[in-house]
Amino acid sequence: MSLSFLTLDNRFIFVNRSTRQIANPSCLVADVAYDVYVVVENADSKTALEAKATVTHSGFDRAAPCYGAGIEQPPSITVPAAAFGIPGQATLSFTYSPSGTGRGSLAVWIKPNGPAVRQDVVVQNGNSLSQLRIVTGWPQAIQL
Repeated sequence: MSLSFLTLDNRFIFVNRSTRQIANPSCLVADVAYDVYVVVENADSKTALEAKATVTHSGFDRAAPCYGAGIEQPPSITVPAAAFGIPGQATLSFTYSPSGTGRGSLAVWIKPNGPAVRQDVVVQNGNSLSQLRIVTGWPQAIQL
């Protein structure tokens, strides 16, 4: 089985489960559930049935991963075989509900000894978000 990730490191898609809006992994909110998506590729000529992955979380200051840590492990997925020189693709999803604040890293591994991909995250409490200034639109020209 020749599985790999099409999703690159630090390119996971986070979607706030309640608002259904894409979330910035550098501004996640504690106690909010996020659906997280990564894409898996299969370069083999056979379909990968029931491919399993494990998701872990660790802080930047810790060496050991924290299994669990507000993570609902992804279900098994089926990744279609490559066809006409194009790898088969499937989306792997899991739920991440951070309970604490700080910096960390999520990692997804294809079992048993497959490739891994990771994502850095910053989790804040909801009160600190009111201090963020969101700027939209184009900057206005300054007249001299």
